[in-house]
Amino acid sequence: MLSQTLTHVVTAGDLDCEIHSSIDCISPEDFARLFPSLPDSNEMIQFVQNSGFEGFEFYHIVVSQDDKPILFLPLFESEYNLSTFIEGWAKKTVHTLSHWLGRLLRPRVLAVGFVEGEWGEIGFDREADQRMLHLAWDLALEKLQMLAVQLKVDIVAFANFNSESGSMIPVNQLNGFADIKSVPCAQLPIKFSRVEDYLNSLSKNMRKDLRRKWRKASDIKIVRTYDISPWLDQVYQFYLEQIKRSELVFGVYLKDFFKQVCSKVPGSEYVLYFLGEKLVAFNLVVVERRHLVDKYFGMDFEIGRRYNLYFVSWLENVRFCVEHNIPLYHVGQTAERTKARLGAQFLPSLILFKHRNPLIHRFLLAFREQLSYQSEISLPEVYLGGAWGEIPAFRKEPHINTALSW
Repeated sequence: MLSQTLTHVVTAGDLDCEIHSSIDCISPEDFARLFPSLPDSNEMIQFVQNSGFEGFEFYHIVVSQDDKPILFLPLFESEYNLSTFIEGWAKKTVHTLSHWLGRLLRPRVLAVGFVEGEWGEIGFDREADQRMLHLAWDLALEKLQMLAVQLKVDIVAFANFNSESGSMIPVNQLNGFADIKSVPCAQLPIKFSRVEDYLNSLSKNMRKDLRRKWRKASDIKIVRTYDISPWLDQVYQFYLEQIKRSELVFGVYLKDFFKQVCSKVPGSEYVLYFLGEKLVAFNLVVVERRHLVDKYFGMDFEIGRRYNLYFVSWLENVRFCVEHNIPLYHVGQTAERTKARLGAQFLPSLILFKHRNPLIHRFLLAFREQLSYQSEISLPEVYLGGAWGEIPAFRKEPHINTALSW
């Protein structure tokens, strides 16, 4: 872990660049200003980092002008198992070989982005002069490379960026970086005045199927609460069982996260599902005026399948959004085909990466397609760096030549 704050001050443009090991380095007001569209709040990001996320360390690069942050790079360091996205026989082969080949197949990664959240994003001041933002990026990339050397990581990456959240990435300075497809995020715009209007927007078969599932779950009681103390052990067990069944696991929360989240993160609450007096499913959501974020869903798998509780929770969240005039429902990742049938829209994303060893980097490129996430549906292409259409014009100004060569 980084033991102290590192500061690099330059006189050109009066910019300061610092690396911090705590997200407390930035105020909630500055966080909201730099990340206006991020689904997760500063409180959620802060709580995740402070409560612990197994196997991860967190860092933050902040570039300020006259003590005002204008560029913020969230970072995490962790081991990454290359078998995560691979499917079929290749997944089992790579997983087995990873025990013998160590860091070749389980490299240490320093990534720009968020562990917790719908996608990776870089915070920047929308009102800052673009030339100053470009200078800020020079300093930030210099710091990123320095930190990667200090931590002795194998790979530097930009994790899970879509065309919008990755528009400010200076791709022309990422020498030799390659991209692979990552997990898309799903959203459901709520344009309905009634749940019935939502159902009518779906296909006839899907509409009929959801109504049947809802009727079948008539014995299920739904309770919304901020306090799950009586059911904490069961909720955490549901969560761990869900983790075991998932092929995309990047870390595991401690039980304290579920115990304290509602007291630490404004808008967070639990939706509990009971059969009689027995808790059979939970859904942790975060509610804001602009959106509802579906964070975690877990259930008793035998009962949950019998009563179609995943679909019941989906309809309950749609109902809540409709009744409270919430315009957007963030429905999370994976299961694209099912979510598409339920009306969701998708934001595809990319991971940019580069291994410090050129030979291993070429080896990874040979398996680029296998390392990419294989979506269940066809998705549009992702284009990063779109906000830098006039980069050559900026290069006429003095700058620090620190392209990330790594």
